[in-house]
Amino acid sequence: MSASPRLVSRLAERLFPLREPRALASACLLLALVSPLAGLSGYACWSRYEQGKAAAVQALQDKARLSSLVVAERLDKWTTVGRSLAARPAMAKAAAGKDWAGAMRLLRSTPEDFPDIESLFLCDPAGTLHENQPPLPGVQGRNFAFRDWYTGVSYGWRTFVSPAYLRADLPQVNVVAVAEPIRHQGRVVGILVLRILLETIGDWAKELRGGTGLSILIVDQKGQVLFHPDVPAQGPIQEWSSTTVIASLLRGERGWRGDKTATDKTGQLEAYEPVPGYGWGVVVARPAEEAFRPAHDAALFLALACGLATALTAAGSWLVLRLVAERMAMTEELQAANKELETFSYSVSHDLRAPLRAIEGFSKILLEDHAERLDQEGKRVLAVVQVGVLKMARLIDDLLAFSRLGRQAMSKASVDMTGLAGSVLRDLMDGGPGPPLQGQAPTAEVRPMPPAWGDAALMRQVYANLISNALKFSRKAQAPRVEVGSRQEGAQTVYFVRDNGAGFDMRYADKLFGVFQRLHGQDEFEGTGVGLAVVHRIVTRHGGRVRAQGKVGEGAEFAFILPGEES
Repeated sequence: MSASPRLVSRLAERLFPLREPRALASACLLLALVSPLAGLSGYACWSRYEQGKAAAVQALQDKARLSSLVVAERLDKWTTVGRSLAARPAMAKAAAGKDWAGAMRLLRSTPEDFPDIESLFLCDPAGTLHENQPPLPGVQGRNFAFRDWYTGVSYGWRTFVSPAYLRADLPQVNVVAVAEPIRHQGRVVGILVLRILLETIGDWAKELRGGTGLSILIVDQKGQVLFHPDVPAQGPIQEWSSTTVIASLLRGERGWRGDKTATDKTGQLEAYEPVPGYGWGVVVARPAEEAFRPAHDAALFLALACGLATALTAAGSWLVLRLVAERMAMTEELQAANKELETFSYSVSHDLRAPLRAIEGFSKILLEDHAERLDQEGKRVLAVVQVGVLKMARLIDDLLAFSRLGRQAMSKASVDMTGLAGSVLRDLMDGGPGPPLQGQAPTAEVRPMPPAWGDAALMRQVYANLISNALKFSRKAQAPRVEVGSRQEGAQTVYFVRDNGAGFDMRYADKLFGVFQRLHGQDEFEGTGVGLAVVHRIVTRHGGRVRAQGKVGEGAEFAFILPGEES
């Protein structure tokens, strides 16, 4: 019996009399454990549904806002055209001289240049029409001061976009007018009126729909319908100013309304937005059921998923606990194995010293006491044996140092990295601890570095290995150079040792920090292949990271990052 069922059984024995069925007791306990999850799942489903509805409303409002901006942009285009035409010096001069025919000749090509403009005409400041294009009978000489466009443009003599109206000339069609005053030497001498069919506004709305089930309504500043899919452009102009949404638009308000619960299959979700600067408005509508369907489907899917998760939680809890227990046991076994391996490595390395000393001693006796009995080949072989013994001894020393790192306690404090690196470099350059230098003496520089938080003795080993490697691998360069320093990468300090030596192929960079891993042969550069593994282990024990970059024949950079004191 696993720990979890045993715990449930013991709780059941305490909470329920022995005469009660044990299965019922266990079921009740599991129900008590699962009930909070079920409650959270229900809340999550409700919250997801509300979020989905809010997203649907927001999407419709965004569509309404975008549509209003597009309508404003089209109206800006019309008013800009009217303003540029009325501002022509020749136009102003002709209107000032009441040469209306001459003024109209300047505008003959306007309907061709701007297809949205259905027709245009010129009036004097009192509103009397003198010329129109294309020429239409029955309107020249008539005064139109009663029109909304005249009331709007004469109020302050500024550009005005009118509400929809039925034009007087034949054929009578529903249009919108853009009225622009014509000025000459600072006074108004005429009015240029551009007329646009409501069908043109309908074309805009059709371009704006861009979604299944969407419908768009555009109204003017009187609440008259400029476009609606159910209202013909060339029929009686309908005024919807009494409806709630249109009344809000006429007050300059934006918002939405509709059936939030979507229980009414015919309900509409509507978002409305005023057209800035013109008093018009845009309404984007969508059936509420369709708008909220994604939220409903997502909530339903989440409910099914939560239900399945709740059903599986009770059955899976004991498995999770069991896996955790097994993982803990495996971790303990792994830690014990690692400790045993470190002890084994230390013992093996230590025990290898005795036979090595014997080999070294006997080979030395042969060379010193029995040299006369050996020929040249025999002496050479013994010399090779002694060199091999020295290499093996160095390898054992490195292996012992590596194995001690796992047992050595760390004493962390603020470490003067500049002073530490300088001391290591001086020792290596002066023939102190570390491998002797060979070849041309390099130029070495230690730049000022900020202090680090770590074990000073271990950090000394890091620099000893990195700097000795840099000195070794750069000795064959034409002008050997080694640089020790740091740089900031965001909030982190990166300490580096850089050289211009042999470098390495980045394809094999992952092998650099393994024990006994070498990218160069012994005949090129001496070494045991343990130094970088020591660096990696020390930096990792500090909770830091180490990395390498290089290029064959151009040098290498080894860098490490240490956590701060708070870590």
